[in-house]
Amino acid sequence: MLLKSIKNELEHGELPNIITVQSIQKDIDSAQDMKGAFQCTFEEFKSICVLQKLKNRRSHAESYFVLITVDSAHIQAAEDENVLQFSIRYAIEGLLGLLKRFLRECDVVSRCSDRQYVVLLNECSYSNALIIAARIKKQYYQYIGNRFAEIKIDVSRISSENEE
Repeated sequence: MLLKSIKNELEHGELPNIITVQSIQKDIDSAQDMKGAFQCTFEEFKSICVLQKLKNRRSHAESYFVLITVDSAHIQAAEDENVLQFSIRYAIEGLLGLLKRFLRECDVVSRCSDRQYVVLLNECSYSNALIIAARIKKQYYQYIGNRFAEIKIDVSRISSENEE
């Protein structure tokens, strides 16, 4: 059964090429040239959070989520649908630029819905998470402004299963 499975994978080209430790290290080293927060897909984000949660449990560290929601309620009544969609897109794209630029290299950011980003603040106290959330809000309004859309921010600790 196992040999048949391997044969099928080989025939269909599903097995990866053999790589070396050096090629893995080279890929990791090239990724370290990044500036600011690490951006990934939401699925990757969830996997990173699971790993961070396990690391926190082992090291007794804290990490926090920051959920940022673009809220255009104040402009919906006054603007047509095209202006509304442009405003949301402008706000969400500008927000990503701010997050990548102003967060630490060890922080992770992901778009989790059409109007939301989530940030993982690794090894961060609650008070520092609140300071970072306030800084995100300040930078957003300074560089993007609220005429396009406002933002709402929620901060929550990553907890393990045995915590309340």
